[in-house]
Amino acid sequence: MVICICVNVCELLGAVHGGIDGKKTTASSVINYLTAIGSTAYEGKGCVSVTSTYKYYDFRDNQTYERTWSNGGVQQCNVTFDAPIYCASVSISSSHRVADCAQEWKAYTYASMPYRTFYAK
Repeated sequence: MVICICVNVCELLGAVHGGIDGKKTTASSVINYLTAIGSTAYEGKGCVSVTSTYKYYDFRDNQTYERTWSNGGVQQCNVTFDAPIYCASVSISSSHRVADCAQEWKAYTYASMPYRTFYAK
């Protein structure tokens, strides 16, 4: 039998804002019970990238697993994770990078679900 004690929260966000030559940069990691998103955005025309690691808990075997995914583009990019069936989100950590000409901006973001305790019997 598995008993889950958790706090019901819609969505949690870890975000960092910055800039290159007055152009705004935004890096974020967003998580809810079943999904997580790592995102990098830039107002300029530079290259952006994000690498995120998503952890989720599997109720069937009481184990935590992780997946890592990267994406890149111009101005904005995202990576999206969905928890597999019978699983729940635990955390997402993301490394972000923006490059414009010879300038570079880097950030790290993290978001996690509230503490939950799992008991297996």
